[in-house]
Amino acid sequence: MNEEEDISLDGIGMFSSEVFEEYDFHYGAHTIKINGQHVSNQHTQSVTGLLLWPASHTLCNYFVKKPDIFRDQNYVLELGSGVGLCGILSGLVSPEKTTAILTDYEESVLNLLQKNIDLNFPKESTKCKVEQLGWGNEENISTFETLYPFKFDLIILDRI
Repeated sequence: MNEEEDISLDGIGMFSSEVFEEYDFHYGAHTIKINGQHVSNQHTQSVTGLLLWPASHTLCNYFVKKPDIFRDQNYVLELGSGVGLCGILSGLVSPEKTTAILTDYEESVLNLLQKNIDLNFPKESTKCKVEQLGWGNEENISTFETLYPFKFDLIILDRI
């Protein structure tokens, strides 16, 4: 091998942070398509927001059993959305007037999150929006507060 050859494991299955599988999840009458990585990749994946965590399923099952928690909500905020399973389901089970704001910090996670929203809602839908929100990042928090200068009706999070 000469010095010009580049050996890289990126792009080979579990070693790549950009290789995703598409999953179908069924909660009540709702089917959600999600791209992400299985939680078993947690030891090789440095960005945890790209993984599907078991706690998300527990919260989704709760939403299906208790959809009334969304009845009077205009704005739902999901902190640390990751691949967006819970936030997307909240957009599906909530009334039409409700908007779910799904947040995370890493650019790769935000891109995947938007892709997953696009898989589950028509392009013109305003049911789910993606915003960057980094805990402890004062500039980022200030920008977020400028965009949303009100109190959210419901804040959801799992595995945090």
